[in-house]
Amino acid sequence: MREKPLRSCFTLDDTIVQFVEKSDNPRLKQQWAIQSEKHRAWQQSKRLGEVATSLDNIAPDHRSNYLIVGDKIDVRSRDYIWSEGILRLIIEVIN
Repeated sequence: MREKPLRSCFTLDDTIVQFVEKSDNPRLKQQWAIQSEKHRAWQQSKRLGEVATSLDNIAPDHRSNYLIVGDKIDVRSRDYIWSEGILRLIIEVIN
């Protein structure tokens, strides 16, 4: 498991979910539901928005949904270490 950090995390998460689902403690289930919702909201807040070359043509109330060069973002290294990074280059890929 040590060589595959994501796999061990998913295995641990599955074990916790099974434990909570089998529990007869309603307080534990309620606490788990609240924590799960907070985690989902946190994950959603960390999602990258759409990319824009400039914010000039974007309405002020929608600017927080877009990324431009110079924005600070959370990045994960190959060793699964999270840190803060600055967006320096945007490469457009045509599918």
